Parts: sequence; C-alpha cells; structure tokens
Amino acid sequence: VFFDGEGALGIARNDAGRIIFKCSGQVPREIFQHLEERTYLTGEQLIQYFGADPFGYSDRVIKSAVIGLLREERLRIIDNKKNEITSIQDPGAKSLFEQHREFVRGEIEINKETTLTGRDRITLRKFFENSLGLSHVDSESDLLADLVFNHLPEWKDKVSDLGAKLGTLDIKVPLEMDAFNKALTQCLASRQVQKTLERLKRNLDIIEQGVARVKELEQSLNHDTEQELRRLKNISRVQIKQLEQVGEVSTLKKAVSSLESHMESSAPWRGYADVKPMAGEILTHYKETRKKYKDHQQEALDNQLNQIKLRSDFGNLEIDKQQEVLQRIRKVFLDVDEEAVQPTLLQIRQAPDRIREAASAAHDLMDQLLNEAGDNGDDPPPRIHTIRPGLQNKIITTRDELEQLLSHLRDKCLKELEQGIRVRFEE
Repeated sequence: VFFDGEGALGIARNDAGRIIFKCSGQVPREIFQHLEERTYLTGEQLIQYFGADPFGYSDRVIKSAVIGLLREERLRIIDNKKNEITSIQDPGAKSLFEQHREFVRGEIEINKETTLTGRDRITLRKFFENSLGLSHVDSESDLLADLVFNHLPEWKDKVSDLGAKLGTLDIKVPLEMDAFNKALTQCLASRQVQKTLERLKRNLDIIEQGVARVKELEQSLNHDTEQELRRLKNISRVQIKQLEQVGEVSTLKKAVSSLESHMESSAPWRGYADVKPMAGEILTHYKETRKKYKDHQQEALDNQLNQIKLRSDFGNLEIDKQQEVLQRIRKVFLDVDEEAVQPTLLQIRQAPDRIREAASAAHDLMDQLLNEAGDNGDDPPPRIHTIRPGLQNKIITTRDELEQLLSHLRDKCLKELEQGIRVRFEE
C-alpha cells in the first residue's frame, strides 16, 4: 500500500529489492503542496484539513505520507520539545509518530534549510567506500548517518591510542591529528541526521587526510620501529644529558645535533635509520667516559686505602677495628657497570672526592680508636691530635710570610708534642 501503483499511496518504490522513498502518490503530493502555501502547519491542523471533505484521509494515511516526505528529506518538523526533526532517525522522531498527542502538537514545514545535495551524498558515500574500505554503501541520508555513528568513534579511539603511544615516546602529536580529532568530535556531537551529514561534508577534507595519516602512523609505528625510537629517545634523555652534565660532548656536537634534530622533527619515525650511526657514536663515547671515571674512582680508592694502611700505628688496631676504619672509605665506593646508565656519570666523576672525604673521616675514626685504646691500657701510647694548617690554595709572596707561617705551624705542633701528644696533619 505504501509503494507506487494504482490504489497505493505512492510513498516509495521497489528498485531491485531496494526501497527508495519517492513521494509521487496523490496524498503526499497534496500534503506537500498545501504546506508550500503556508509557513507551517501543526499536525493537528494537517489532520483536520485532510481528514475532512473532500479528502477524508485517515490519521494513519496522513502520518504515512508525512513519514514518506520526511524520508525524502522534503519536510522539517519541530516537536513540542523544540527538537528539529529532518529524518525519521532523529531524536524525538519515533515518539512523534507513535504518540498521537505529540504528532498533533508538532510544527510541520517545508525543509528549505538543507545544504546537502544528491551530489554531496554521493561524495560522502565514496568517502566511506574509498577511505574506510566499506562496500555497497547506500547514499540515503539515514544510512550515511548510521555509518558516521558506527565507524567514526573507532577513528577517535585510534587517534587517542596513537596520541598515548607518541606520548610515551615523548614525540609531539602531529597537528593534523588534533584537527582530525576535533572534526570527528563535531560530526558525532548530535544524532540529528541532517546536521551530522552537513558537519561531515564541512569537515570531509580534514577527515579524509586524518584517516590517511592514522593509517600511515599505524603502519609506520610497528613494534620494531617503536622500540628503536624509544632507544634513540633514551639516548637523548639519558646518555647525552649525562655527558653534558660532565662537559664531555665537545667531540660529539655533530652527532648530538643530528640525533636531537631528527627526534624533534614532526615525523621521527621516517628515516630514523639515518641517525643510528650517530647514536652508536654517542653510545661508544658514553661507555668510554664511564670506564674512564670508573678507573679514576678505583685509583682513588686504592690510594686512600693504602694511605690508611701505611700509617705506622695502623697495626696497633685490632683486626675488626682495622676493618671498621677501612669500611668508612669502602662504603662510599660506587659499583659501576660500564654497560648501565646508573649511577650517573656525574656521580661517578664525583666519587674520588667523596672517597677523599670518607678517608678523612676514616683517619679521624682511627685516631679516636687509638686514643680510646690508649686510655684503657696500663702503658698508653701517646694520643693523636689533628692539626689542619689551612694551607690549601694559600699564596706566599715573601720570605717573611713563609717564616711567619712556618713559625706559627711549629708553635702549634710543639705545644702538642710537649704534652706527649702526636700530631697528624690534615687539610
């Protein structure tokens, strides 16, 4: 009864099994012509006019014709909640036709505001087929809108996932990805069919470019590429930074500049193999520097331990006390793996200074232990006091200055020695 033909409403036709809404029948034509002559009519006015003579159409026939015209996108309805309805799938459309009270209160008018043409719908159909890989897409507005809400959320998720992945790599999200995400958000902002398709039409260039960009990124940022980019980024954040802290990058300026420029580019996943030799040069220098500082630390440790052991009174300590003194130095020694990145180069370079500071504390501890042992014995050895001359970086310019300094130092030492106290010099 809804299709074209004798005795039918002529709201739609069957095209090889496909239902096409084309209101060619008498009832929809009369309703449309009547609406063209007026600004708008309520559903109640429409029913009253076409339900009376000479028409005598039933409520169901009138509503069916309005649905057909709506499906053909020739009408616009404002319901009692001020929702704009231009498609049977718009919010509020279902209740408008199922509940008679809502239908009679709706304002029905000719849809003059649509900017979507048949050519536009064909363009949108081709987007879904060519860009998203869908097949046998229909150009009908309702079906196109369904595709928007069924498929575009997936692309928003892809953009979000790629943003998170790039974030973990400390790579800036391409600007076109932000534009793509905003365009998708606009298209999904409303369930109103006409507005949705108009927004898709308006943002179509951005969305097509965004889809292509996401496909490229998904293909480029595979597991191997991601791991390699992470390794190169870590070299910038760890090895280069540590080398800069200790002033060891002068011979690497070209390699560092090339690597950092590439990693800060808009697409570091492209051509990253070109900077791998530079990364290798940086790593080699880093490991060599690490070994050099490690050797310096070992030399400092051996030197300070030997100085402790060479003290004439070191042998006067019991074995456990000797180990206690030596441990004061050993505990600041850093265990360095040449292949690792911790402790940092700066920490390793500073280790000899910490060892010398610990050695000073070890000598103080040894003095204390020897003095305590002497206090408890029957024949105590002379006590030990520390004298710090404060001569480091002191400049002597005359013979008199030298004589005065030595005289002052001699007096301090004699004062201790005359009391039977031994003295130890320390800076």
